[in-house]
Amino acid sequence: MSRLALVLHNHQPNGNLPDLLEKAHQTAYLPFLKVLQEHPRIKINLHYSGTLLQWIQKNHPTTLQLLKQLVERGQVELLGGGMHEPLLPLIPKRDRMAQIAAQRDWMAQHLGFRSKGVWLAECAWDTDLPETLSECGVEFTLLDDTQIPEQALPATYYLTEHDGHNVRVFVMQHQLHNQMPYAQPATLIENIRAQKQLVVLGEDGESLGLIGDTYQRCYIEGWLQNFFTALEQNRDIQLVHLSEELKQPCSGLVYVPSSSFAAPDGYFRQAMAKYAGINNLHKRMRYTSLKLDMTPRASQQAYEHLWRGQTGDAYWPTSAEYNFVRFEAYRNLIRAENEIEPRKYSWLEIDYRDTNGDGIQELIAESHTMNLHFSPTEGGSLQEWDYREKAVNLVDSYSDHPRTHPRTLVEHFFGGEVSLRSFASGQYLELGDFSTGLFDAGKYRNRVTLSRMGIVRGPAGIPVPVELKKSLKILPKEHQIELEYRITNHGDWDIITRFGSKWNFGLLAGDSPDRYFYINGRKVGSLGSTQEHREVTHAGIVDEWLGIRVVFEFEGREATIWHYPVVCDRKRPLYQSSVFMPVFDLDLPKGRSRRLAFNVHVEEL
Repeated sequence: MSRLALVLHNHQPNGNLPDLLEKAHQTAYLPFLKVLQEHPRIKINLHYSGTLLQWIQKNHPTTLQLLKQLVERGQVELLGGGMHEPLLPLIPKRDRMAQIAAQRDWMAQHLGFRSKGVWLAECAWDTDLPETLSECGVEFTLLDDTQIPEQALPATYYLTEHDGHNVRVFVMQHQLHNQMPYAQPATLIENIRAQKQLVVLGEDGESLGLIGDTYQRCYIEGWLQNFFTALEQNRDIQLVHLSEELKQPCSGLVYVPSSSFAAPDGYFRQAMAKYAGINNLHKRMRYTSLKLDMTPRASQQAYEHLWRGQTGDAYWPTSAEYNFVRFEAYRNLIRAENEIEPRKYSWLEIDYRDTNGDGIQELIAESHTMNLHFSPTEGGSLQEWDYREKAVNLVDSYSDHPRTHPRTLVEHFFGGEVSLRSFASGQYLELGDFSTGLFDAGKYRNRVTLSRMGIVRGPAGIPVPVELKKSLKILPKEHQIELEYRITNHGDWDIITRFGSKWNFGLLAGDSPDRYFYINGRKVGSLGSTQEHREVTHAGIVDEWLGIRVVFEFEGREATIWHYPVVCDRKRPLYQSSVFMPVFDLDLPKGRSRRLAFNVHVEEL
């Protein structure tokens, strides 16, 4: 006789759009529970991320009550996990343990169940996880059979350990997972029956109603009803809960290599080396976690924000491309810091710290109103600009091209023949080496300086030594940055070129009418528009949804403004952010310097 453990995993990204959450509930989560209620002989193992459970409690309490009833009558065994679905290997051990405990306690309080097992987001596994899980009182977890050494299969469950701490591992069968709900119920059941052992069949709840035509297939055409009915009638298959299988003999010891389920870029940690947007967010999360850990009596609310900022979707390449996922992660990390740092009086601290793990110290300017993170290794760029009142990183963006990242405060030199379209598409000749070069970083009082001795190609492409120094005076009380460029020609040739200071703003919606550019006080286009504007004295971006305006004021000379969208197109075009670039004609005789200056500040509407 075969034993079948059905496992369903339900999760939505933290910060997902309300209409998508509602659709998932109406087409997948609720109809599944209703069908399950009609089949009392069906046993199932269910996992809900804590984020989703809290959303259901707030928006559909009757659904939570139905789930509780199914637990009480013994049909449903709940699986725990990290409260807000983190990739456990990517967060500090203290946060792993806290999140597992938080979900376990929440389910005990609201559903009357204390789980013995946990679901791992994306089946993300590292060799030290047995220690964390064991110390949390976890008895078992699940992995995909593609992660288990081939010689170890098949099995009931395995034991794995780290430093004397062990945990049991059940193995989900990948091929059977792919058959739900597309194979005929009789065919799927025959494939299960033929194995004559424990079969762990795992699936995402969204695949039974939300994805593609599965709502029609599962609930209109009755696939799920037919599958459950056929299981109830089959005497060769015994439905079990995973905890019941712990009474069976262990199949032996196994050591699982660091791995995950279908990582899109190979080893899941490698995404941080490939995608700067993911790496910056990950290192920012660890920095916030360390701050909370070093703060005596940090509030529970601060930790709740931290845990929400650790939601795994923001660190997984195929979901990090959704800007609202990263937006929500940054928002919660900033809110966590708002809980523990004083904001009732004016302060500013500037320090050196290697936050992104590249071995070179960044400059971090933190204040009661703004945080600014400068990266000397990436063109002296501004990789994070937090406006703390609204808890938003204004310059977040993402690229699906490995090792490239849309950055802010990056300088470009190019010829007069270069058009906006050619620049935006990257089809132009860059005359300088400043946009990707290494800068020297310094600080003095409320000022950050970033300088580089580089080259700009002059007449006939001759490389001319040029020094670029950018000085930023930070005024937290005014929410303002006063930026001054000093560009010096140290060569023997005059240079005539154009100079652009590129800024990149991530404000979620490229085509929304309440988010737009304005030039000289006049609304000119959405954040997804591509336009050029001449003779500009002041300009910026308005986000009515957030209630802010980012204002550029040009000192002494008018600028040309270029703006265009940044799109991630791994599968389909997804708006990420908008480039806003002041452009100046630059006449730079040999031995001479030129000064360019403008102010940037944030206003609330």
